[in-house]
Amino acid sequence: MNKAMLDEVAEKLQTNEVCAGMAQLFNGLQDLRLSNQADVWQKMVETDLRPHVLAELLQLDPMTHRSFLKPRGYAGDAVLLDMVYGHPAFSKKNVPGLGREIYEYIFAGQAGRAVRYRRHIIADAIDDVASRKTRPCVMSLACGHLREAELSEALQGGHLGRFLALDQDERSLQIVHHNYSQLGVSAKHISVRDILKKKIRSERFDLIYSSGLYDYLPLKTAKVLTRRLFDLLHTEGRLLITNFLPVIEAIGYMECFMDWYLIHRDEVEMMALVADIPRNLIKRIELFVEKQENIVFLQIQKDGSAIRK
Repeated sequence: MNKAMLDEVAEKLQTNEVCAGMAQLFNGLQDLRLSNQADVWQKMVETDLRPHVLAELLQLDPMTHRSFLKPRGYAGDAVLLDMVYGHPAFSKKNVPGLGREIYEYIFAGQAGRAVRYRRHIIADAIDDVASRKTRPCVMSLACGHLREAELSEALQGGHLGRFLALDQDERSLQIVHHNYSQLGVSAKHISVRDILKKKIRSERFDLIYSSGLYDYLPLKTAKVLTRRLFDLLHTEGRLLITNFLPVIEAIGYMECFMDWYLIHRDEVEMMALVADIPRNLIKRIELFVEKQENIVFLQIQKDGSAIRK
């Protein structure tokens, strides 16, 4: 059954039926992924799916190729996200025929649209904090290339105070420094472990956000990190974190042919991340899903009336 589906998709990709073939592939892989236990699915990926000749065709897509090869040691790096954004730093004109058609299909899919919506939502959050407070301090954790900076009117207009962009990828930070330091963005090399060890102690922020990091964090680490970041907020400050939901159209394709595995969370699992924060320190919790219903957002506001040490 799996081989027959892959054979059909491969034929469609080679006979100018790319959209139909990719839709069949995405739907088929999603069904297989969600209807099998993790170990059964993984064995299927390794023995039945990836060895098929279709995998070579899919590698013509630059997103699939980069994610699978992991030139920076991990999937979903900032260069790949530029491809998802359709950012000018990436030009699809350099991608030949079939690879470009596969790219355009994935780009237009629900997950791609959700990531682009996420970028806009983060930019809106930056602008919102600037509308409520004069020259607020903002921190982005796992900032990547910080492309939301280009969409934030507050940052572009010089209305923010300190903007600290943190990442463990030095090459991403070089891009951030080159493109946005003139706007007051300070790029700093730091890891999640550094945050957990409280290596940032004295600074306080009005907005802290992390727009992709939690997709890779196990529950224990995610809970501790959430508490650490919350402690770095000013009173009335807000922490905004995101996570991909469990049931998304691209899940099977991402894991099988991109070798891109996420830790998915639903709304209940997102709320579990707040468990280590005393409730009396929290003024408001907001939980919402973007319109593609692929990414969930958790925003926690610090209570201004609580006593701080």
